[in-house]
Amino acid sequence: MAFLKLSKTRPDKYTDRALWNESWEKDMKIYETFRDKGIPDLSLGGSSPSLKSSNLDELCRDLLTLQSDVRRKAITRLATDQFAEKWADLPAEKRMDHILEALFRTCTASPDFEDFRKWCPDMTVEGLGRDPGSYMDLLGVLTDGVDGQLTVFPHPVVDAILERLRQRSPNAEVFLEMLRLGRTNFVTMVLWRVYLSFHDLDEFLRLKVTGSKKSVKETARNIQSSLKTPQQKKDFRRIRRSILEGGNICWGCGNDERLLKAGTTLLACSGCKKIDQRVLYCSRECQKNDWKVGVANNSPHKQVCGKPWAADSENSAPRAPLAAPRAPGAPQNTFMPNISPRRQPITSERMVVPQIIPPADPEFRRSPALQYQIRLLTKKPDVFPDYTLVMDHPKPDMGISVPDPQVATYFICARTRAFRNGDPASVHTMFTMLKRAAAMLAPPTYSLKKQLEKEFNVDLDQAAGQEWPSPIGAELESAVDIVCLSQRSPVMVQ
Repeated sequence: MAFLKLSKTRPDKYTDRALWNESWEKDMKIYETFRDKGIPDLSLGGSSPSLKSSNLDELCRDLLTLQSDVRRKAITRLATDQFAEKWADLPAEKRMDHILEALFRTCTASPDFEDFRKWCPDMTVEGLGRDPGSYMDLLGVLTDGVDGQLTVFPHPVVDAILERLRQRSPNAEVFLEMLRLGRTNFVTMVLWRVYLSFHDLDEFLRLKVTGSKKSVKETARNIQSSLKTPQQKKDFRRIRRSILEGGNICWGCGNDERLLKAGTTLLACSGCKKIDQRVLYCSRECQKNDWKVGVANNSPHKQVCGKPWAADSENSAPRAPLAAPRAPGAPQNTFMPNISPRRQPITSERMVVPQIIPPADPEFRRSPALQYQIRLLTKKPDVFPDYTLVMDHPKPDMGISVPDPQVATYFICARTRAFRNGDPASVHTMFTMLKRAAAMLAPPTYSLKKQLEKEFNVDLDQAAGQEWPSPIGAELESAVDIVCLSQRSPVMVQ
């Protein structure tokens, strides 16, 4: 049996998405047959495409970047706008509409992207939309991942098929690994585009166009179909025409080089040029504006210069750290001017910087709100607040430090235990140490109790009666090292 020969003739997804999706989901029922009756004798049906391991390396790097971006943005949103609760409250029909939108946008991302859908039987409108937990569970797998390590989405039948094909075609290992990465890429994109659809956000892509003019035209058609406003479509037609005709355009304003004043030449960004990416500007003003604030709701260029391009959602969080630094000249301690500063950082060459955030125990799953907290605490080198009070948007978050070194040491011990296993007594100890500062500094609508309960999934009223064992030995020594890492203000508006 040739391997997964699914129907190639489908209704036009641009004119009838529902019928197109129905065709796909009908074909995907073959996986139910494999599950119930066993996997037949599959083969690749001829020689597999010629691929090199270097092709996989590039795909894997792009996928790691994508997952890191999606993870950071998803954690931020899950922690700050109650997305999980809002998703569960939606009627099933509305959830399925968002799933269909995400599948359409994913399959139109590039000419060959739709073909990877046949390896994603778990990406169905009914399966992801009917039960709100199905989508949130998969999104949780992604947010629980670690930056720099590929997060995969196991599927028993898909994994068994790929293993069977590997046994029958040992020389096709690179090709089969490409299929695994393609599935991972497809699932990651669907998960993120569901979120974008839910919040009615568009996605702006920096395009790295390669291949024949025919493939470029097909890619352009797919992208243009997803644009909404007449102005977006008009701008894209100008960019596409410039690409196909071999012209150059300014990334800052979109002007074609041939329409500029005689003698004006577009200048290339030197950082991007080093990795064979062309980013061109017609003037110093366009370059400075893109460098500082970005264009078309994209990340500022200073955050992506010299890095492979990845997708950024139009209204999503930028790649930059989520908090702004303290304004130059602002006082370090506006609220507590008489509090003594901490000790100077340890400067011994033999000192090993401690693990500020401990690994989680296997049985403890960190909530998106807690993952967001951890990112806030570690987002800047040499700046380590003890905790961050997370404010409602658009108010800035507030990083705070316990000013007394001895009290701070005990706080860090409690924080480390709570980060490791969610210990309720440790969370309550943190609450006791932070609540006075929170009451003084945060607005009246802020609740430290609610924040900690959400982050650690504990009931602080019940935890109040639990005994918290005092730290000793190595635990105290590690906490002291963390306390002395840097000299910090007790209050940092982030």
